[in-house]
Amino acid sequence: MANIYTPLLNTPQEIRLLNLKPHFDNPLAAIKSRLEPANLWHAGAYTCLSYRWGDTTEMKSIFVDDKEFLVRRNLYDALKRLRLHDEPRRLWIDAICINQDDTSERSAQVAVMQYIFQNATDVIAWIGEEEGGSHGRPVTQRAANFVRESVTPPGWVGSPWVDLLALVERPWFSRIWIVQEVAVAK
Repeated sequence: MANIYTPLLNTPQEIRLLNLKPHFDNPLAAIKSRLEPANLWHAGAYTCLSYRWGDTTEMKSIFVDDKEFLVRRNLYDALKRLRLHDEPRRLWIDAICINQDDTSERSAQVAVMQYIFQNATDVIAWIGEEEGGSHGRPVTQRAANFVRESVTPPGWVGSPWVDLLALVERPWFSRIWIVQEVAVAK
């Protein structure tokens, strides 16, 4: 896998933004993007993505600066949905905009994440693709050696409260980082 990163020159004031290219009527087309350096305090309009990294077993390819780059399936699904039809979208996404293999860069960028989210034009919370519970069907969750089947209380069949419960049971809501990412957002 090719290295897509050039060193940040003025850390922590410098960040990277992902310029996500549009899909132009072909949502199945390869995801293409480019990284651009930006000053944290003068970056202009960009959107931060709050999401759960997800499982490392299923990696998907995207292209960053014409080089193949692997991302986890959850981020890949988010990028497919976030691509605009006919114009690029500027995003800050930690798994791509921070060189995760550079410990000193990662530490410096994590230290200013509050400001990255504060300065964003908006923050999108990607809670994942629709799942069984989001359709009001029972959700089976496995933890350790037991299985819990969610039970719909009498009178709640078809109720929006069942869907709300299924929504807040998604893994995104279990991340401690959401407090910082969402609380400081404009």
